[in-house]
Amino acid sequence: RRPERGVPDGFERVAGPDDLDSELATADVLVLCAPLTGRTRALVGARELDRLPAGAIVVNVGRGALLDEDALADRLRAGSLRGAVLDVFHQEPLPSSSPLWGLDRLLVTPHVSAVSPRRFWQRELALLLGNWARYREGGEMRNVVDAEAGY
Repeated sequence: RRPERGVPDGFERVAGPDDLDSELATADVLVLCAPLTGRTRALVGARELDRLPAGAIVVNVGRGALLDEDALADRLRAGSLRGAVLDVFHQEPLPSSSPLWGLDRLLVTPHVSAVSPRRFWQRELALLLGNWARYREGGEMRNVVDAEAGY
């Protein structure tokens, strides 16, 4: 969610890449859900992870290349992070040889964070069919890619 769209229920704040540095020191949970663009690639590395409070949790449901997985693994091994949840990885599927598999306090999910119990596929189909109808009628499409932003 873009910060300008407001804060969803259950969250205190939504911050964009420009706010990341100032938000890290107070983040109990850092959730990465950004698209992968030139601006967001390697968004969170060792420096950013070290700015998080001791005991913070890192969640990546955006794109694997947003996060330095080696730096995350080092902090999990050292105990400076409480844990992490990764739904996306630099290489997918995550190879069986990845050292991430052996880490305590790491929950690995199979790239399914977008799926929800609230009729996900029905909503996706409705969006697709609605856009098809709008296209045929010359109407405005929903969820159009912003070429300038890169997603």
